[in-house]
Amino acid sequence: MPHPTSSRDFDAIRAEHPEVQFYVYALVLGGVTLELITPDQQVYRFDGPTLADALDAAFPPAPAEPEASVMTPDIFD
Repeated sequence: MPHPTSSRDFDAIRAEHPEVQFYVYALVLGGVTLELITPDQQVYRFDGPTLADALDAAFPPAPAEPEASVMTPDIFD
């Protein structure tokens, strides 16, 4: 299944977090590893079949806001 198009790309996420070091490793016949190193030298690793999947694991997209028309009415409606 193809990965859905994200409104945030790699460069945009890097710009949002200038204090974090980003390292991306892609191996032939393998997935992609994203390593993030924080200013206090903590290392976080995220793996996925694609860079977009690894980015989504590291920076999950915000949940979509339900539209007012699809919201379930409550007792006050």
